[in-house]
Amino acid sequence: MSTDQLGSTTSGAPPAVPAAVVALAALAAALVAVGDSWWLLLLAPLVPVVLTQVALLGHDASHQQVFTSPGWNECAARVLASLLAGLSWWQGKHTVHHVAPNQVGHDTDIDSKVLAFHPGAAARCGGGTWTWTWTWTWTCW
Repeated sequence: MSTDQLGSTTSGAPPAVPAAVVALAALAAALVAVGDSWWLLLLAPLVPVVLTQVALLGHDASHQQVFTSPGWNECAARVLASLLAGLSWWQGKHTVHHVAPNQVGHDTDIDSKVLAFHPGAAARCGGGTWTWTWTWTWTCW
């Protein structure tokens, strides 16, 4: 099955980006339609679900995984992740992470003052954090 420039398959199936944008637009329309009422509480759980999907698609586009065209991927990444999901602060940090992923002293994502992601960080905290992190990580997964 081949794909065109926008990532659509020749069978006519739409790519995921328009689906996420349509879901976001439908959610926004629903929020406006219910107005200032208690019905907003029913829609509220959908907001993080839809925005997470939009952010993940923006992330995938930044890795050239959504469209066959680098230009379309760049545009989608900027619109989806930065404009719609509000992740413009994250792009520079994420780029630093991909230069040296999970390497102590280089990856800013594993250099946390709160959680220990490697034994050296656990030692700085007295070891208790490392045990707690692994216990909860395996519980959640």
